[in-house]
Amino acid sequence: MVRSASSTLRRARTLCRDRKGSVLVIFAAALPVLVGLTGLTVDVGRTLAVKSALASQTQAAAMAGAYAMQSPNFTQTTVANAVTAWTTANPLTSATVTTSAPTLKCVTSTSNLPSCNGTSPNAVSVTQTATVSTYFLKAIGRENFTLTSTATAAKAGGNAKSLNVMFVLD
Repeated sequence: MVRSASSTLRRARTLCRDRKGSVLVIFAAALPVLVGLTGLTVDVGRTLAVKSALASQTQAAAMAGAYAMQSPNFTQTTVANAVTAWTTANPLTSATVTTSAPTLKCVTSTSNLPSCNGTSPNAVSVTQTATVSTYFLKAIGRENFTLTSTATAAKAGGNAKSLNVMFVLD
């Protein structure tokens, strides 16, 4: 009995001292972590790029709505149609825009804007929501990211900044 216990300990020590194949074990343990981090980097990086594109599209849609407000007798419907026409003509390629909601506002915090009241607003605010599907994060249950962007544009006016420009002719 004593002999089998000592021989088992001897075999365990020999196995622990044997370093053949240890790199393979470490690599096999690290590979899922490396693939997971690569996938996370790809999905999050793609989401951040779409977030920037969504913000740009929302700002441009707000400008289209503000331009529609310059026509006489504009309504919420004409502004919404202008925003929808712009977003339809210039869709996001990497995401699905789920909602695009323009609302007319009365902005008084900026000087030199046209006067406004409840029936005659001077700005439009556009809020867009988009979903970005993931590639690698689906493996851990994250199917998509939801992004929201809001932009406001006035129909005219604002603070003009003076420029210090010098032309030198030689």
